[in-house]
Amino acid sequence: MLSPRQWLAALWLLSISSAALCVDPAQQLLQLNATIAELEQQLQQQRGSQTALEQQLAALTLQQNAIAQQQRQLAAQITANNRSLAQLDTRQQQLNDAVATQRLQASAVLAAHYKLGRQPQLKLLLNGQQPQQIKRQLNYYRYLVAARQQLLDSLNRDLLELTAVQSQQRQQRQTLVQQQRQQQSLAAQLEQSLSKQQQRGAELKKRIAAQRSELSQLQQQRQQLERVIAEATRRAAPALASRPIAELKGQLPRPAPGRVLHRFGERRDDQLRWQGWLIDARRGDPIALVHPGRVVYADYLRGYGLLVIVQHDPETLTLYAHNSELATAVGEQLNAGAIIAYAGDSGEQIGNALYFELRRDGAAVDPAQWLR
Repeated sequence: MLSPRQWLAALWLLSISSAALCVDPAQQLLQLNATIAELEQQLQQQRGSQTALEQQLAALTLQQNAIAQQQRQLAAQITANNRSLAQLDTRQQQLNDAVATQRLQASAVLAAHYKLGRQPQLKLLLNGQQPQQIKRQLNYYRYLVAARQQLLDSLNRDLLELTAVQSQQRQQRQTLVQQQRQQQSLAAQLEQSLSKQQQRGAELKKRIAAQRSELSQLQQQRQQLERVIAEATRRAAPALASRPIAELKGQLPRPAPGRVLHRFGERRDDQLRWQGWLIDARRGDPIALVHPGRVVYADYLRGYGLLVIVQHDPETLTLYAHNSELATAVGEQLNAGAIIAYAGDSGEQIGNALYFELRRDGAAVDPAQWLR
């Protein structure tokens, strides 16, 4: 489906093919050029947005990679922590078993010692045991009890230390799990952001492709319009000057005496170049015609402001844009030096200046080759 711009351009082409319509083809060409310039500017903005979006995608991808690495490290730390806790649990069980065994053995020794200590000496003598032997047994029992108590104390200390390490390990594991959850949440958010940015990028590429296609069609239509203008001006062949403008190449007077701010062919931005001269001027300075001719356009045009177009011969037009006031009208036949407008800043021009353009056979040419 054709865009509004393309419908407008198509209507222009249909209008210039009909002799019944009186719209000047030069005006149509200027309007089409303004439309193309606007579309090129939009394309440049879209390409800038695409570059910024690609940079954002790259940053998100790097951030996602960093989070993935952190997640792997946290997972490895949690695995090592779980392994350490399992070893500590096994060691704790071993110590608990050892303590239980030592306590049982100590209880048995204490019971034997108690039993031996409560038997009367007469009974022990009747049993054939000597007092010295009994004393040695009692001392032995006391030694066993003391040794086992030391072992129990050591085991209890180990258990306390092991419990503290286990508590520290479990606290560390809790912290790692919490960090892992936070990283997983952040990774999910990044994945969502990446998906949205990629969707935006795809939509932006579609818009750029559509605008490029539209721009290509408009440029083709401009070429057709320029050919029609050239043919129409050749058919008109008005006798505008006694001496053809081509014979005065390099001798034409300047339309305003100010300094040239921008020259033909200089870059305006990444896509556009100046098609004429931008001449410094004070607001209200008179703008003079450079060669005798007929006014074919004197009105406001978007992007050019108050604009005057003069036809000098079938092949040559001059344009005078961004004026603050017009001093002529369509159809007037003027001599060189006639005041046709007054300088200003209309048509989105920043600062007072005159935009001057000279076109031969529908194409802009360098004014430096024509003005003295």
